[in-house]
Formats: sequence, structure tokens, C-alpha cells
Amino acid sequence: MNRHDTHYVKFERDAGRRLRALPSHGRRRIGPVHAPLLPPAGRLARRTVGFSVLAVLIVIMVAAMLAASGLLAGPAQRIAGETLQRMVPEGFALTLGKTDVRLSWPPSLAVTFDEVSISPDAGAEPVATVRLLSVQIDPASLAGDNPRIAGIAVEGVRIDRAAMAALTRDDAGTTREPFGLAQVPQQFDVLFEGLRRWGAVHLHREGGLRLRIADSAILTDNGGAGSVFAVNRLTARADGQGNATLDGEIAFGGVPSAIAGEIDVPRAGQPSEPARISMTIDAMPFPWRRFPTLFSEVAADHEPGAERPPVPTETVLELVHAPSQGAANTLRATLTPQDLSLKLGADDFVPLGGRIIASYGFDDQVLSVEPRQWSLGRSTFELSVRIRDAVDAAPSGAGGILPLEFDAIANRGRLAPADSPEQSLRFAARARGTFDPAERLLRFTDMEMQSDAGGARAEGQMSFYAPAPSAVFQLDIEDMSVAGLKQFWPAPVARGARRWVLDNLAGGRVVSGRFDIAEPLRRRVPGTDRRVRGDTAIALDVEGVRFDIAGDLPPVRDAVGRIEYADGTARMLLRSGTVFLPSGRTADASDGVMVIQPEDDAGLVAADVNVRVRGSADALGEIIAYRPINAMQYRAYDPADLSGDVDAQIAIGLFLNGGEDGPRPDWTVDMDLSDAALAEPVDGALLTGLDGAVSVTPERAELDLTGAIDGLPAEIAMTIPFAPDVEAARSITLQLDDTDRESFAPGLDVLLRGPTPLELEGTGAAFDVSADLTSAELILPWIGWSKGAGVGARARFQLLLDGDAAVLDAFSLTGGPFGAEGRIAVDGNGLTRARFGSLRLNEGDRVSVDVRREGAGYIVDVEGQSVDARALIRHVRRQMQQSGDGGGDDTPVTVSASIGTVRGFRGVAMRNVRAELSIRNGGVENLSITGRSAADMPFSVAIRGQGAARQVRVEALDAGGFLRFLDLYGQIRGGVLDARLQGGAGGQLSGPVRLTDFRVFDEPKLAQLVSTRAGGSDSLSEAVRRDIDTREVVFNIAQADALFSPAGLSVRQGVVRGPLVGFALQGQVYDRDSQMRMTGTFMPAYGVNSLFAEIPILGLFLGNGRERGLIGVTFKLEGSFEQPQITINPLSVIAPGLFRSIFEFR
Repeated sequence: MNRHDTHYVKFERDAGRRLRALPSHGRRRIGPVHAPLLPPAGRLARRTVGFSVLAVLIVIMVAAMLAASGLLAGPAQRIAGETLQRMVPEGFALTLGKTDVRLSWPPSLAVTFDEVSISPDAGAEPVATVRLLSVQIDPASLAGDNPRIAGIAVEGVRIDRAAMAALTRDDAGTTREPFGLAQVPQQFDVLFEGLRRWGAVHLHREGGLRLRIADSAILTDNGGAGSVFAVNRLTARADGQGNATLDGEIAFGGVPSAIAGEIDVPRAGQPSEPARISMTIDAMPFPWRRFPTLFSEVAADHEPGAERPPVPTETVLELVHAPSQGAANTLRATLTPQDLSLKLGADDFVPLGGRIIASYGFDDQVLSVEPRQWSLGRSTFELSVRIRDAVDAAPSGAGGILPLEFDAIANRGRLAPADSPEQSLRFAARARGTFDPAERLLRFTDMEMQSDAGGARAEGQMSFYAPAPSAVFQLDIEDMSVAGLKQFWPAPVARGARRWVLDNLAGGRVVSGRFDIAEPLRRRVPGTDRRVRGDTAIALDVEGVRFDIAGDLPPVRDAVGRIEYADGTARMLLRSGTVFLPSGRTADASDGVMVIQPEDDAGLVAADVNVRVRGSADALGEIIAYRPINAMQYRAYDPADLSGDVDAQIAIGLFLNGGEDGPRPDWTVDMDLSDAALAEPVDGALLTGLDGAVSVTPERAELDLTGAIDGLPAEIAMTIPFAPDVEAARSITLQLDDTDRESFAPGLDVLLRGPTPLELEGTGAAFDVSADLTSAELILPWIGWSKGAGVGARARFQLLLDGDAAVLDAFSLTGGPFGAEGRIAVDGNGLTRARFGSLRLNEGDRVSVDVRREGAGYIVDVEGQSVDARALIRHVRRQMQQSGDGGGDDTPVTVSASIGTVRGFRGVAMRNVRAELSIRNGGVENLSITGRSAADMPFSVAIRGQGAARQVRVEALDAGGFLRFLDLYGQIRGGVLDARLQGGAGGQLSGPVRLTDFRVFDEPKLAQLVSTRAGGSDSLSEAVRRDIDTREVVFNIAQADALFSPAGLSVRQGVVRGPLVGFALQGQVYDRDSQMRMTGTFMPAYGVNSLFAEIPILGLFLGNGRERGLIGVTFKLEGSFEQPQITINPLSVIAPGLFRSIFEFR
């Protein structure tokens, strides 16, 4: 019978309600949900993790309670202390400070010690201190017999120099022997033996070991930041199999570097297995921080406290210890500097790139630097070095490093300095010598260089003794091309001389040469202000070279000379050579020297050049046209216009690195001229046959010559200034005519004509001129005054020439009654300004005159107390007599005058005269004159327009004085003058002229008219049977229609009447030849006689018109204006009125 196991299921009371809530219940279309028989995997995992965490927490809580209760503190402290004691080297005592035990993470028991120290002996001063040291112990291992150290962490480790010294002592306390390369195998074995012992204990522990170091440092000496090796953070992990890895950050002298490495140590039972150490340090500072600035010419870089940025260097160390037979030890270091540049000057850096792979040969005990390509700027070479202990080397003292000897070879090299203009040069070099670390002395016993350009040999040494490091070398050159010299010349040596050779020397060869180099590697003695200077000397004999003098001056070719350098000063000596000019001209150069001074405090390098150049004048003229002389900036010229021979000494002082904004060059050119001439005029003058000396500087030109100026013999001694603070000095004697004077000072022909001897000399910016004007004609055309030839006169003035312009300053004219003081300016178009503060053309003149050009004309201003105006009156009368067709000078002139007293003709003077005169197209256009006569009577003259449009108005209350003043008529006294004239064709003026209430005194023509007998008849007085007194005749009015023209003056319908006599006249008063032809009627007793003309109808017959009388005599005046002949018709005396006209002259 089969047996079946029965299982009962019991439901709780509310199970029915929960089942109804399931999806399978109810009237739903969704199919039933099948519940799994086992829980899902995720739910199982969560439960497992939960239980595990709970178990760990329970363990931690238990461990924490045990630690807190102190049950584990004692064993933990004991285990930690024993572990630390085993790690301390023999001979050193460990002192532990305050202890603290607590739980740490990862789960471990941390035993922390404060203020841990290590001393050479118990109770001695500590050589190393640790601020905080923590030993982590596995809590579970405390239950067994083999507790496990999980990790060690330290912070604030400090090891000073005393600790390093203590570590080098042996048990007897003696100092170690000097170290040499031969001792490397022994020390190598000692290092790895210690590593194997330590690694067997700590690197093969079960579970491994973790070491953390932070904020720790080793003080290597008593110096500053550069003497500190710091461990910022470092973590080492051992896997328990003998392998350990480490990484972190260390610092050399404050410069952080990342470090990573591995250590592999076999077990204690495997002594034949190799042990390895490999380490990589990124950006480790270059071991010798001063190296990049060792050759710098900047003094600050050599100061004891100079800041020197580190050079990051990637460093790889590889050490392999193989004690078994047939295996070789390995000691190799690879250094790759990054961004390494040698500083030569303030802005001169030469990048240096390459890799050092150094390995030690345990068989031959030689340190070898494998051949690797290096670059120095554009130069490249393959460098290899072998270093060994020096033969028979004796140590300088106890300890330290034994002297070394080296053999360095540079192969497959190409020299191509960045600042050299030459093509790269193939070379090979070898240097052998020794290095004594104790004396810090590097000796080069033999140096040899070979290249396509020639070879050189050298020897020397470099001392790195701290107070006064230095470099001393001797370099000999034999038959090397100048191109090779440029490549081989060491860049830090005599930089100024080298720079000049690179830029200014080309071609040719160095016949022989020597570099005696003695330069300090520190420019100031520490602790003092004493500067240390070099004592380098260079001597190079060259031939067939091209020698650039200075600036843009053409070079000297085929030159033979010498280059010297001593006491910081470079000297370039030129024995002979030829200057080839771009035009094809040549000149001989010799006896030259160029001196380059040391750099001054401002960083400028001064140079002085002195060279003798001989050749034709055109060649010398072309040479000095180039910078820095640039003679054409002072006066433009064409060298082809120069002729003759010149022997010149050229001296130039300049700054080689001054640039465009630096100090200006200074130079002097001293020339001896022989039969020199200029084809083109200088300031309008042609210079020929010149002999003598000329000295030119940027400030002046000094001339002492004899020759000809425009064909006239002349002696010339002058200083021509080029700078504002230099005064000119000139002494020239010339004999000038009008043509010479026009070329010398154009525009003076307006004032001066005729031969004029001139003596020109003086200082400043002007000639001091003394001119004899006796044979010349002096002219003031605007006022009609002139001095004729033969009248003695002399002018003195300062003549300033500026191209076509000239100024006669401080002008002084003396001679007879005339004189003037003022200033005259002219240019190529004539007079521009003449200002005379004092002008005296006649005795008694006291006026000032200002003549200035405005546009195409002149404006003349005259002011003063007194002036003789007779010349001006004649000038205006001549102007008015012109026809107005522009036949004269067409220069526009405007004259303004204000004179206190103006003297005219016949001793008459006018006061308070104001005048405005305008001359256009050769004639008077406008004239306005106002003033008062001596009797204080006003007058005015107004002229407007020209030609037919001219209008003239004359008014004078003292007509007699006015007419005498103008020299028109001298016999009238008093009267009122009113003239209104209108222009006409041909320069004519016509219109009424009226004169009233005047008297005529002693008129000879009137007396002649009254007393003259014609044809044996009675005179006019006899005819009218009365005595007519002509000494003074009173007239009430005189009027006529006047006609002024270039042909003379004529009147018509002229009437002159007074109480005693009257006239009726017409005709030509004067013509071009001063001839008169007038006719008229003389009427005595005019007051009674004229009454008959007033009778109606009868007066027409008896008076012959309104202005005529009953009795009258017809007459005619003809001949000279001054003494005319009078003719009277006697029949007209008895013919009354109208009938008398029958007998009038026609």
C-alpha cells in the first residue's frame, strides 16, 4: 500500500479578503498570475548583502567596544612598537611619544604616536623627527600568534644634515673614504643587500603592506629653498609577493614633481634572483639650476641671490641587481630636459634640446653617455661622453668624490647660429679633460675642432668655486674663412665684437687668430659691492674681406686689417681697401679704426669710427650722402655735379643698438679740396675753382676757401649752421652788378639798380652786409623818390637768405640829406615788405613808412610829424597825366598817410593831412586828401575812378595856399576853390572850376598884359587912359570850363572879374611842350564897365553879353608857359560891346 504524506494549509481569518484583491479573482479578462515557487534572485541578493553588512557592523561594534574598553590597546601598542623598532637602522634609537589607539578605515586598529624621534644614540639630539606616526594593525590577527601590520602612515618627517652625516659614519665613528666610480659596484651591492633584507621582511608579509608619507622633508644643507627635498605625498603598496608600487608627489627646492615607481625584491630564500628598482619623476628640476644663465651677459643673473626658474626634466632611473653568474647589473639614468634655453642676453635665449642616457659599466667602471642628437638653437650635433676615475687621482681631502676624467665627442654636427647670416657648417669636435669635484674645477686639456671652413685648437678650464666662478680658455685659429669664424665664435664671448663681425664682415679669411677668454661666471663677489669684470682678449688678422663702415655707408672691399678685443672694448683696424659705390665710382680707404665700447648703464653699445678716404669729389659726395652722415638732408645735390679731388677724414660716433629712437649719430667729415667745383648753382651762385678746407658736422659746416662765385673772384670764410644753437659766420667779398645781385638776392631791383660792391660777413643767421650805393640808383617808386647815381650813399644791413627769399634786416641808409632805418623783405616775385621806422628823404622829414605786398600789389602806410611831399605831388601829377590805358607799371598800390605837417611847393605847408591813394593799372584810381592850411582853412581832394568814369572834386577855403602847395599857381592869396571834373576818353578831365574872393599879387603876365604895346599902338593902360595897378588885384570870382588831358590844360568860357579888372578868356593854358595859346578880353574898371551889359536889349549891344563890359581889349597869349608873348588888337579898344567881338583873336 502506498503511503502518501499529507500537508495541511491553514488560512488566517482575513485571507479571503486578500485573495479577492488578487488579479486572478473577479470577472476580469486578464489571465491568472502564477506565483513562483522560489523567491527571485534580486530579492535573495538583497537579503544576503543585508546580512553581510549587519555582520560587519556587529564586528566593528564589537571591535570598537574592545578598543574603547582598552582590552586591545596594550597588545596593539606592543606590536606597533616592535614593528617600528625593526625598521630603524642599527645604531639609531627610536623614541615614541604619546600613544593613541582607535579604530580606523579600512577596518583596522590604528596605533598613533605623536612626536617620534630618531637619534644616533639614546639621549642624543634627534637627527630625524616625525610629527605623527600611525601603525595600522589587522584586529582579527590579534587573536592569533602572528599579528599583521596592515599599513604605516607618517606626517611631518624632518631629517636634517646632521642625520645625513650620521648615516655615513661607521661603527668606529670614522668618516667614509672619498667616493669614486670604482666604488659603485660595492655601494651598489650594499644598497641591494639592505633592500633585499628589508624587502624579505616587509614586502613578503601576508596581506601586503601600505605606506603613506605626507608633508615631509630632508634638509640637505643649510641653504634656502633649493636645499630642501620634500615629500608632499607618497603612497607605497606591497602585494605580499615582493613587489611594491609607489606614486605621489615630491618637491626639489619647492618645485613639485610627480613620482611613480616599482620595487621588486625576491624572497629571502631566492638570493640568485635579481632585485629591481625603477623610478620615473616628471618635471624634476634640472640638477644644476644655474646652468641656463651661466653665460648670460645680464649682471642681475649672476647676483648671489638671483632668482633662477627651474628647468623641468623628465627623469627615469633603472637599477637591476643580478648576483648570479652570467647576469649583469644595470644602473641607468635617463634625463630629458624640457624647455631648456641658455640665456645670453636680456632678450637673447638659445634653446637647448636633447636627452642624456647615462649608464654605468660594471666591468670597466666607466660612466657612459650614449650618443644622442642634441640641438643648440639651429645647430645640431651628436654628443657622446665617457667618464672614468682620473688616473693617479689623489683625493683633495677626506670624503667627497674622487677626480674624474672625461672624453666628449661631437659628431655629425652642423653649426648654424640663429643670428649668423652664413650657411650652416659641418663640423666635428672632441674635448678631453678632468673634473675635480672637491675643487669644483673642470679642466679641458685638449680641444680640437674641424670643419669645412678650417680648424681650431683650444684648452682651458671652468671653475665653479662659489665665491668667484670663472671660465678661462685659449683658442687658436689658423687659416679659417670669415664665414667659419662667424659660426665658431662663441656667442657669450665679446658679444659686441661678435655682433659687429656677424653684421659687417664678409668674405675673406682669418690668416691667424687667438681668443684668450677669461670671464667671470658671477659678476659680483658675494657679500660685497665689488664688481668682477672679464679679461678676454681677441686678435684676428684678416685679409680679402668686405668691411662695412657704419650705417648705410658703402663697404670697403678687398680690405686688409685686424680685429682686436680687450678690456671690454673691440677695435677694428683697416690698413687698406677700396670703396666701391653703387654708381661705379671708387675711392681708396685706409688708416681706419673702429672702436666698440662696452655696454653702458642704459644698455647702449657705443662705437667710434675714423677712416681716411681719398678720391674724386663726386665719389666723396656720394659716400657722405649715405646714413649716418646723410649730407643731403642739409642740402640736396647730385654727386655728378661735383668735380675736383678730395682727401677726407671721416669720423663717426654712433650707438650700434640705438635704433630709430636712440641717440642720433655724431660725425665729422674733414675735407681738403683741390680745384673743386659745383656744376649746379648754390643759392643761385656757381662755385668754381675752389681750394681749401671744408669741415662738416651735424651742427655746422666750416668753409675756408678761395675760388670764384659766378665767375667773380671771392674769398669765402663761413660757418653754415645746421643746428639752432649754432651761430652762422660769413665773410665774403663780391662786386655785384644788377644781374649778380638778382641771382644773389632776387627782388631788390625794385629798390636798387646799378653796380654795388658788397662786403658780407658776420655771425648768426644773417650776413652783415656793407654796400656802397654811390654808383647805384636808389628808388622808392611808390612815392616817386629816387637817389641818382653819383650821389654818395652807403647801406648796412643783415641779409638773410632762404631759397628765393631774402630779408634785409637792420637796414640803415645814410647819405647827404636822406637816410632810412628799417627792414626789407623780398622774394622771387619782388618786394614783400619794407618797414622803415625812420625815413628821411629830405631835410626835416620825420616819418615812418610800412610797405607790404598784398596779393599782386602793395599797401603803403605813412605816419609821422613832418614830410616833404614835393616828390609825391609830382608823382601823382604824372600819374594823372597818363592816359589810363595801363601803359605804365600795372602794380596795384594803396597809400595811406597821416602826417602832422606836409611841406609842399613855394614854402607852403599843410597840417593834419590825411591821405588815401590807390593806384591801379598804372594810374590813380582813388585819391582822398584832407587837411588844413597854415591859415587853419580846410581843404579836400577826392578822386574816384579811372578813365571816363573818373570824378574829381577839389575844395579849398584857402585856394591861394592850396594852389601854391601843389605848385599849380603861386600868385593867388585867399579865395575859395571849388572844382568838379568828370573823366573822358583818353584820360581827359573836364568840368567847371570856380574860384571866389581872391587876390592876385604881382602876376607878371597880368602886368605884361597891361603894359605891352602891340604894333606901335598904346598899351592897355594907355588905351583906357588910366594907371592899372597889377601888384595886387582883387577878384570876386573866376570860373571856367576846364579840360585836363595828357595833351595839357585848356579852358573855355573863362571869366575872371573883380572891382577893378575883369577877363574873359579861353584857349590852351599849356600843352605837352609847356606851350600856351590863349585869347581873351581884358576889361578895366569892370564894376562900372559891366553895368552896360545889364541894360535890357541895349546891353546886348553895348556889353557884348552878360559877363562883358562896354570897354575892353582883346588879347592873345602864346609861347612858353613861363614867358608867353602877348598880342593886343588896338581896334578892339574903340569897338563897344557886340562889335568888339569882330576884332577878337581866333
